Amino acid sequence: MFDSHSFKTAALSQLKGRWTIPCIATLILCCVLGIIGKSSFMTNGKLGEILTIFIYGSSAIAFTNIFILLFLSRDAVTFSDFINGFSDFLRGFLGMLWVTLWLLLWSMLFIIPAFVKAFAYSQIFFILSDNPKIGVINAMNISKVMTKNHKADLFMLALSFCGWWILGLISCGILFVWIIPYMNMTFTNAYYYLKQESIRTGVLTPADFEK
Repeated sequence: MFDSHSFKTAALSQLKGRWTIPCIATLILCCVLGIIGKSSFMTNGKLGEILTIFIYGSSAIAFTNIFILLFLSRDAVTFSDFINGFSDFLRGFLGMLWVTLWLLLWSMLFIIPAFVKAFAYSQIFFILSDNPKIGVINAMNISKVMTKNHKADLFMLALSFCGWWILGLISCGILFVWIIPYMNMTFTNAYYYLKQESIRTGVLTPADFEK
């Protein structure tokens, strides 16, 4: 059963005593991505768009790597774990590029199909970070299989953080340093549930995550 409450409760337990690196990583990425968002060079021209996708993709896989490690071990993560995540920048870039292209194509139809597909593709960076041998196209295909019949669950899980986002805005963004790690840890727990569920029901096998 997809249990949002248990994912959120587990996230707080997993982060207990280990908030420092996720919060520092969040602060760094928020500053970097904020600068990119205000940079006219990044937002104008094809080269700027590619560079933006590259930075977003490599940052996404490095950031996700922290929460995968927090899930898999009770050991404290280090700043090196975050930095080491950038070594997988190529798959991060290709993953973000592939998702962006497909969402752009879907958005040419209507906004709602693109919104639904965003949840269908939502597991791609968890899959890439959790499975170093997997290719981007395969990761997207697996994400679509894993999220089948669970896109509404993921939407409701995201919606459950609305109150926290309001508090983050009221605090002028300060609380996001803690809210974002809490959300990402929660969605990491959801990812592992979906992975285990897809294997249990036979729609995927462990071998699918190794190629």
